[in-house]
Amino acid sequence: MIKANLRSDNNAGVCPEILEAMIAEAHRKGDSYGRDSHSTELNRAFSELFEREVQVIPVASGTAANALALRMMAPSYGMVLCSDVAHIGTDEAGAPEFFNAGCKLAPLPSVMGKLTSATVTSYLEMSDVTSINRSRPSVLSLTEVTERGTIYTVDEIASLCASAKAHNLSIHMDGARFANAVSALDESPADLTWRQGVDVLCFGATKNGAMYAEAIILFRPDSSVEYELFAKQSGHVLSKRRFISVQLLTMIQDGLWLKNGKTANAKAALLATRLESCSNVKIVYPVQANEVFFSAPPDIIDKLNRDGHGFQARPFDGRNKLVRTVAAFDTTEADIEAFVCSVASES
Repeated sequence: MIKANLRSDNNAGVCPEILEAMIAEAHRKGDSYGRDSHSTELNRAFSELFEREVQVIPVASGTAANALALRMMAPSYGMVLCSDVAHIGTDEAGAPEFFNAGCKLAPLPSVMGKLTSATVTSYLEMSDVTSINRSRPSVLSLTEVTERGTIYTVDEIASLCASAKAHNLSIHMDGARFANAVSALDESPADLTWRQGVDVLCFGATKNGAMYAEAIILFRPDSSVEYELFAKQSGHVLSKRRFISVQLLTMIQDGLWLKNGKTANAKAALLATRLESCSNVKIVYPVQANEVFFSAPPDIIDKLNRDGHGFQARPFDGRNKLVRTVAAFDTTEADIEAFVCSVASES
């Protein structure tokens, strides 16, 4: 029997193109600490992708990318506004505060994982920014795709950025699943980021088929020296940085990142469609990218566990659990059918 591992796109393998590029690099020598040809090519390649000059700082994890970015964007007396389900607040063990001692996260109420400009504006208008007794709102952090699998549209990003910038905040975007959002919306990377006011994007590749590769994208390259110094100070300038850089370059060459994102999204859509025909389960959030959230009673949870499928479940409405499944670039139709078969047999 097929055991579908839909627990996370982090559980996926490495896509063949990435692996081949890393193997090829493994047979060559290259300069260390970012002086190699791949690392020096990153700025040009990503500037072309985003249609403006950018500075790229490659790191090995999304937590490092977010923490380093926010360290440089907010002062120690600052405050980062984010969704109440934001990964930086719920799943990074306090890394943003750890790297920026004194800085606080301010979680705001979200609707299906998304902030609204009205919520942000209301919070900022009530903040006493003149008092030396209060942390100073400094950054608005958005997650694209959100932690509920929903996607901010271009207009929503523009509205949120306008609300924040009216109060002199910078904009950070956690783009761990940015490829899934871009491929789903069919919008340009530029239109989803800097054209609406985003200052820094943490561009995810690991969840999209890389082995370990994330990139801090600075849309204002003048601050790049400070970022590099802090990355080095905190142990995030790897001596063999070229093995991260070659993954990032391969990912954006020939649209591989969008192809992988689109494949994952399509498998999630297929799963949602198949689950809708099952009784006793209900899709909870709109399926807009590669995540499917549905409620299920204990007997279905038990069956999925007995059959060895990978998923996440947590308390939801008393009796039912909220199940989270995530499709990846290498999720197959057979995986989906096996998972749904286990659900249907108990429905």
